Amino acid sequence: MPRAGGSGNGEASERWVPLAAAPDQLTAELWVALLREQGIPALLNPGDVASFLGLSLSPVQVLIPEAFMEMARQVLEPLEETEESAVRPSNGHSREIV
Repeated sequence: MPRAGGSGNGEASERWVPLAAAPDQLTAELWVALLREQGIPALLNPGDVASFLGLSLSPVQVLIPEAFMEMARQVLEPLEETEESAVRPSNGHSREIV
């Protein structure tokens, strides 16, 4: 598991833990960017990232320092709900006629 260095003032290293598994590397990169915008350190699990052509179409874990877990879950929760609603099956029509 990756470890982040301290801020240079003698802090002990923080333990990095999995936050969530994104469906693919591109989504994971977007999640990492969003977390970082909110001040949450984040990175991709190096073992999940494909080097061939630069993207993995397999799930990729997003890692964060353990101390940020609750805050990070609150940031990603709305995204996961939106993603779930986007993949719900429909009747194939843009509007349902009742």
